[in-house]
Amino acid sequence: MLAYLLRWEREKNGLSLVQWGKIATAAPSTVSNVEAGRRKIDERQAKILDCHFQTGGLFELLLWYAQKGHNPDWAQSVIGYEAIAGVIRIYQGQIIPAPFQTEDYARALLLASSDRSPPAGGMAARRLRGDGSLAFRVEQEKRAARRRLGDV
Repeated sequence: MLAYLLRWEREKNGLSLVQWGKIATAAPSTVSNVEAGRRKIDERQAKILDCHFQTGGLFELLLWYAQKGHNPDWAQSVIGYEAIAGVIRIYQGQIIPAPFQTEDYARALLLASSDRSPPAGGMAARRLRGDGSLAFRVEQEKRAARRRLGDV
């Protein structure tokens, strides 16, 4: 979002990469990398750009969120929430929800998917462990339970 808005602001004001770079004290190649999302501006540059474009601190705020970044261990936080939950409600219209998938079904889904990344660390198996006090409420189309995936 930050990269998009920086480019939008530059183009809206009719500035070249060189002119934008002079304002933010950055080389044109750096400006290009920032706008492409390959590089982030720093706090000093965000303040300069906010002042120049009169955005009211928008770039500083977006930079703050960008620096928080993606949590690669997000699955752990989900498991923590599930550990204290009394009920988990799932809506999965087209496929059987993960906690109820067999290993063969899950494998067939992954093979049929364009996203070949591995699943998030065996979350389904961990969800089903414990004393059985967790209740699931699942809503899905009837066709999802009857749909064949490969040999499954």
